[in-house]
Amino acid sequence: MAAFGKSLILLSAIGFSGCIVVQQPAQETYVAPGPALAPVAPAPQPTVVYEPPPQQVVVVYQDDLSPYGRWIDQPRYGRCWIPNRTPNGWQPYTVGHWAYTSDGSCVWVSDDDEAQWGGIVYHYGQWALTPDWGWVWVPGTVWAPAWVAWRDGGGYCGWAPLPPECANQDQIAYVEADTYCPRDRYVYVDEGDINQPRLDRHFVRNNVTIINNTTNITNITVVNNRVVNNGVPVHNIEQRTGRPVQRLTLADASSPEQARQLAAAGAPVRYTTPAIEKIQTRQPRAGATPAQVQTAQERQTQLNNQLEHDKQTGQNIQQKLDNQVNTDKKLQLEDQAARQKQADLDKQIQQQTQADRAKQAELDKTAEHQKELDAAKAAEQEKAAEHQKQVEPQQQAAAEHEKQAAAEKQAEHGRQVEAQKQAEADKQKQSGKPQPDKQNPDKNKGTPSPQ
Repeated sequence: MAAFGKSLILLSAIGFSGCIVVQQPAQETYVAPGPALAPVAPAPQPTVVYEPPPQQVVVVYQDDLSPYGRWIDQPRYGRCWIPNRTPNGWQPYTVGHWAYTSDGSCVWVSDDDEAQWGGIVYHYGQWALTPDWGWVWVPGTVWAPAWVAWRDGGGYCGWAPLPPECANQDQIAYVEADTYCPRDRYVYVDEGDINQPRLDRHFVRNNVTIINNTTNITNITVVNNRVVNNGVPVHNIEQRTGRPVQRLTLADASSPEQARQLAAAGAPVRYTTPAIEKIQTRQPRAGATPAQVQTAQERQTQLNNQLEHDKQTGQNIQQKLDNQVNTDKKLQLEDQAARQKQADLDKQIQQQTQADRAKQAELDKTAEHQKELDAAKAAEQEKAAEHQKQVEPQQQAAAEHEKQAAAEKQAEHGRQVEAQKQAEADKQKQSGKPQPDKQNPDKNKGTPSPQ
């Protein structure tokens, strides 16, 4: 089928089967996990008779989808289709937005390059996540607004692709959705953003708090031989946005030309090829052969075993996650205590360092003052020494002068004494009477008195 632009091109018919492969989505916003996600045990399911699509179904879509991807053979689902140029982390129903129709269905509208092939693979057939190929599209012949399961609550809504195991049921409710669609496979947006273009820019993933606050509201029914997928209640969106939700009327087209004309006029199109209308794919259950029933029972047993294994594995993983959360919490508390202890120690060291610096500053100030005093004293001593050095010759000269003056004075006194003695001697000589020697009185005792 040729591309019809970015307008909604929908397809219709009767039946299911075929495949598409891709990688996981990568354009959504990552939010760190919240509280642990409680495991949900799958409810017992009736035997699922899965029949790969007839070859003529694949032929109908082969020419329309080959320009946009490649066909592969998948062991369980048969001939499947894989789109080209999908970004890392891609999954179905992520590049586009939701619109509501007049019959109450929530219709997926492909945007950008996916509008070239989304009119087929998002409305006919189902998607399966395989270990070898990733997401694959399994061709089918029954048109639906979208083959997805829904969750809603807490102001958020989410959806996930339904696998081919749900294809041949007249009604799909939350029981089947919880069985075949793990809760971590949903993508979530705020309810107010659900009809915004390019919803992948608003995705929230891996937020366990949101997952735990939502409930499964999947309700896909067949009304007047047409599939109706109700999706998120309209009044939730209107209450969230404060404005009415626009309702669209699907226009049926029986040829590519008519579909292009309707799409160019802005009408959502449900295109049904004549070849699909002739294919009878919904066979009565009672008509299944014993071999088919036995095969289906064996497959259902394998599925139930796998579900039980997945449940046990999920519980084990959950227990490990809980243990890891407790360990991480304990380590976090220990780390916080260690950090607080280190902070207190750093504070004490800082305070001690500040005290030591203040004390050292005081010591430095005292030392500087003492240094100034010592320098002043040394300068004074040096000045006194210099002065002493200058006055010492003068003192020596004065002492020498005084010594010389004393010697001269003594000599003068001696001369005077001698002169006096000489005068007395001369006087005695003149009188003929010896004069007593005042200096030697004993000499005067033997001297006779003059007669």
